[in-house]
Amino acid sequence: MENQNNKSMFNTEADQINVLDDIRKYLKYWPWFLIVLVSTITISFFYLKYSTKIYLTNAKIQVLDKAKGIELNASVSLFNRLNVNLENEVELLKSYPIIEKVVVNNNLNITFFEKGSIQTSELVKLPFKLIALVKSDSIHTTKSFDITITSNGYDILNQNKNERIQIKDYNTLDHVDELPFEILEEAKNMRNLIGHTYQIKFTPKEEVVSQLKLGIKIKKAGNLSNVLSLSLQGENKTKSELILNSLIEEYNQDGIKDRQSVSRKTIEFINERLIGLFGELDSIENNKKEFKLQSKFLDIQKNAAQSIMELNMSDVSVFEISNQLFLANALKDKLISNSKEIHLLPANFGFNNDNLNDFIDDYNTKVLEYKKLNSNAGIGNPLIINIKEQLDKIKNNLENSLDIFIKEFQFKKTQLKSQNKKINTKIASLPLNEKLLRSIERQQEIKEGLYILLLQKKEEAAINLSVIEPSAKVVEYSKSNIDAISPKPFIIYSMAILLGLLCPFGVLYAVFTLDTKIHGVKDLEKFVPQIPIVAEIPLNKSPKEQILVNSNENTIQNEVFRILSSNISLINSFSKKDQSKVIYTTSSIKGEGKTYVSTNLSLVLASFKKKVLLVGADLRNPQIHNLIGYDKNYNGLSNYLYNGDNNTHWEDNLIKGFKNCSSLDILLGGPIPPNAPQLLINGSFKKLLDEAKDKYDYIIVDTAPTILVSDTFLISKYADIVLYVVRANYSDKKIIKHLKMLHETEKLSNMALVVNGVKKDNYNYGYSYGYKN
Repeated sequence: MENQNNKSMFNTEADQINVLDDIRKYLKYWPWFLIVLVSTITISFFYLKYSTKIYLTNAKIQVLDKAKGIELNASVSLFNRLNVNLENEVELLKSYPIIEKVVVNNNLNITFFEKGSIQTSELVKLPFKLIALVKSDSIHTTKSFDITITSNGYDILNQNKNERIQIKDYNTLDHVDELPFEILEEAKNMRNLIGHTYQIKFTPKEEVVSQLKLGIKIKKAGNLSNVLSLSLQGENKTKSELILNSLIEEYNQDGIKDRQSVSRKTIEFINERLIGLFGELDSIENNKKEFKLQSKFLDIQKNAAQSIMELNMSDVSVFEISNQLFLANALKDKLISNSKEIHLLPANFGFNNDNLNDFIDDYNTKVLEYKKLNSNAGIGNPLIINIKEQLDKIKNNLENSLDIFIKEFQFKKTQLKSQNKKINTKIASLPLNEKLLRSIERQQEIKEGLYILLLQKKEEAAINLSVIEPSAKVVEYSKSNIDAISPKPFIIYSMAILLGLLCPFGVLYAVFTLDTKIHGVKDLEKFVPQIPIVAEIPLNKSPKEQILVNSNENTIQNEVFRILSSNISLINSFSKKDQSKVIYTTSSIKGEGKTYVSTNLSLVLASFKKKVLLVGADLRNPQIHNLIGYDKNYNGLSNYLYNGDNNTHWEDNLIKGFKNCSSLDILLGGPIPPNAPQLLINGSFKKLLDEAKDKYDYIIVDTAPTILVSDTFLISKYADIVLYVVRANYSDKKIIKHLKMLHETEKLSNMALVVNGVKKDNYNYGYSYGYKN
């Protein structure tokens, strides 16, 4: 259990170390992080400084539920609106005709800008007087003009034609040109603007209206609320506020015009009826006058008062019924005469029937809605078709109700006439002239009552025509936010910091991920911890310093090879102190520095007054001769191995490669043989080592690379220790698998790793301690 706990603690500490190593690996490149971070923040600063600021403008209106007209009779209502459908009102606010009026009334298709060296800003108006010579409807293509104010006058650039127009003395009136505008400003005022450039842009009305329809956002404040919230995003706050306020005003004016059209239609209808009634009344009065003159009429006798009273009450009822029948027939004639057209009907015409009044109001509401949609959409629009179907349905219902109404009142009138006959029988004794006079008077009273009713309704309609209330109440006039909604500094700077850290991190992560080279001891300790590492040799960039000229000097190169010599003496394989030690140096591929390591290790061991033999056993690609300046075909190991049975002695081929190192003997590889493996296993190489052990303290053997050829494996059993050289930033990580295989199969016994060519950043022992390069 204790071992398991210790193992767990060890793994945890190892993981922490690995994490710290990964962090340090990135922190080595902190200048790049700093440069990129400063760059992104700087770019963000200038972006925020010169980018166009977008502001949000809001307004709120309350759509009124009813538009009540002024009435002379409190019991009736001339205009009675149904509850408002907010979805329809939203579409009406964003309809093309209303937005078109906003554009035309405020000249929104003519825009002004001030051009700076970096940024161009939109203006609500120019700092000088400019008169546009074109109307909104006559602008069919986008035209743009740049006006630069100079010390002599105006320099005007027509961007569409790329033509320049020079106007002197700041007077465009005396200059003949095709410019769609005139500048009316005194020269002394323009001199204050010298050097400034302004842009005037003429845009087709249709394009501006379409942009506004997309830009204006309208939403309900809540499900149970009749408040609408209007919003618009734009560069210029004053212009956005002007647009929203103008939109609300045009919406109210449009609603007022709709309701006024109903009042005008009612007045026209009443005037038509009054003309006919006036003629009828005049005719009745003349008949009455002539009758009295001819008949010399006297007052009714008192004994007939009661019968006459009953007859009068019956006449009143007949009068009321006749009025209702007259109005119903008149409205029915109106419907029949306009059966193929859609027109407004006179509202609240005096019917004593609520259903008829409701049908009329419903019909007028749908007619207004149809006219609104018909101005924006085509005939085949589903909404228009739907409304026409509803109008036809309401019209049919109204005609049916009128028919029922007329039949009902005709029946009542028939009953009343029958009752009148009975009364007339009672007063049959009255003089015939009096009877005829009462008939004339009754006709006169009916016509007078109807005439007065129409005059009353006409007056109501006239009053309502002048005092109709707006469609909406302004809850909040348009107001823009103080801070811009785009771009937002916090988000921009946050993104800049994030990108400033992620970009170099991402690049480094990709580099580290795609990197297949071994860079130092930590890579080997991570993947092959079971193989000891006996030395880290720093990178030596100078070819002239590959060999230790004076192994007694206190240089970094000398010190690391002294460390290497001390570490290999501690390996357990050297159990016999009095026996010579055979040390192989090998690598995976050529160029990793095994010859460099074996040569300098020999020099350091020799500096300790040890007798050392350096053997060049890489027969296929010998390199020791290059380090000491000998010819590659100088007699060496290959000569001895080839002639081993002819009494040839290996000592005859020994040389002293270094003047100041008498205890070091070198046996070069010799000429490259065609059959190196056969020479190494013919017994002569073993004989050489056995004989050399009696004369030397250390035998350093520079062998062939293990991946390229099998020579080293053939003689590996004769080695006490094998120094496997790995070159930092050169050896591929694929050799790690090869190292594991060699260690696990014991093809190379007593392996120890030497890391060569380590850069300063990856060197564990540092470059301090007072040593000099």
